[in-house]
Amino acid sequence: MENFINEFKTYCETVDNTEALELIKQYYFDNMLNLETFVDDHIEIDIFKASNEDIIQEANRLSKVLESVTKTASYINSVNVRDIYLLIPKYSKNHTKEMFDNIMQTCYEELCKKICQNEGWIDIRFELKESDFPKWYIDLCNLLDRYGM
Repeated sequence: MENFINEFKTYCETVDNTEALELIKQYYFDNMLNLETFVDDHIEIDIFKASNEDIIQEANRLSKVLESVTKTASYINSVNVRDIYLLIPKYSKNHTKEMFDNIMQTCYEELCKKICQNEGWIDIRFELKESDFPKWYIDLCNLLDRYGM
């Protein structure tokens, strides 16, 4: 993992187009602080069976969790996109692999939309050539492939 982080650091510092880095940063931010799912992810009581006192205690606990999560999200938000490699050591290899799978799928879909602007839906028979993709995407794919990501 250390070798991957070092190579990813080099990628972050040298890539011309930071589109993927911005997506990675946003992924980390959303993973840390997604208000739509925060309560569902962190609530530990059955709201329908809990007493008023239990609900008050849980709300107090949630406010402390939110405060802690907000600090981390603020840090992520302040990180320069070229320094996002600093966030990787905080997560497991499986989480990092899953993150890159999601990000690369998003990048691929966005690039396909740009390349096939007239296509409403990309036909399965439609084949993209490597030259259709920008260098930042190819370089990132090669880096991820090299480390089984």
